[in-house]
Amino acid sequence: MQPADHHSRTQLLTFSLRTIIVAGAAIMAFISIQGLASDANPEYLRLKAAAKKSYEAGNLFATLQLLEKAKTVLDSNPGASPLDQEAVLYDLAGATLEYADTMTDSTQRANLADKSIKLWTDYLAWFRSLTPAGRSVIEGNAQSLRIQTAMDRLGSAFVTRGDSKSYSIRDLFAVYADLDYTYLNSASVKRWRALLQRCPSWKPLPTDDLLPLDSLKFSGDNAVCKEPWREFSNFVEYWVVKQQLDPDKRKYFEQWHKDLEKSLGTS
Repeated sequence: MQPADHHSRTQLLTFSLRTIIVAGAAIMAFISIQGLASDANPEYLRLKAAAKKSYEAGNLFATLQLLEKAKTVLDSNPGASPLDQEAVLYDLAGATLEYADTMTDSTQRANLADKSIKLWTDYLAWFRSLTPAGRSVIEGNAQSLRIQTAMDRLGSAFVTRGDSKSYSIRDLFAVYADLDYTYLNSASVKRWRALLQRCPSWKPLPTDDLLPLDSLKFSGDNAVCKEPWREFSNFVEYWVVKQQLDPDKRKYFEQWHKDLEKSLGTS
């Protein structure tokens, strides 16, 4: 599963629907050396420093190997700091996704993206399992409080994995719907909407624009799309309440809900 050139790097994406959907796929300089606990295992520190150096040299394959070793060292220490746990989980999932984006072979790309999905899911499980004391440590370090960014990367991984006989991009909807409302930022909600627009074929659309929600039709072949759009509408309604949005952005997303309810025939 190695590319011809282990030193290839992901190119920065121009703003488009793919930028909304794969927002943050270019995770340059993400290796989280900063914020490490002062009492971290010396071998872990050595491996993380080597991973950072390898990443900066553009060698993603070696970076992943070093991060996996760093995680193994950290997992063997039950008293490891939440800061170090967060850093290695985030970096390993992110580097795997970036490595997937360098693949030209569709099967390799999808399989690596699937591995990234599993790693972001591990990150979510870890975050949910934090004790109040551990959560306090993470919330006290702005560089480590990245659950919304992590869930945005999770969405990017689903898009990179794509829709095929082996994988379904629609799996993302169930994952997002099961999340705490505070775990999703506006970029993730926009991605969800953009992907729903692919229904019923689920193939990428020729336009990058978000379609007017009050013009959606749910008849004929599109009838199967009504239920996933309804679930999305319900989520948005309560998501807006839970987010600390500025007045203009709040009004913007509230209008989404109103327009969508009109199309769904519930308002």
